[in-house]
Amino acid sequence: MTDNLAETAKRVPSFRLCITPEGTRSANPEWKKGFYYIAQKAELPILLYGVDYERRLIECTKTIIPNGDIDQQMREIKTYFSKFKGKKPENFTIGDI
Repeated sequence: MTDNLAETAKRVPSFRLCITPEGTRSANPEWKKGFYYIAQKAELPILLYGVDYERRLIECTKTIIPNGDIDQQMREIKTYFSKFKGKKPENFTIGDI
């Protein structure tokens, strides 16, 4: 699926894909990485949009350019999202970074 989405992103004139981080149903420290591979294969930036339920705030203040060092960049992504508080914060974790 990641290859298919990456090829579609390269082919079409405009492409947007939104994927939410883990934590919508239960806490999971092992985040899926498909979004990273799609962006890397399609040579697209990853824009990080954080939603903070408590502050009633949505913001995008960080962009990641996939460089292949997925472990380091996933730590950077998780750290970015750690400052946001969801509606059910007990269902969110960044795990051990």
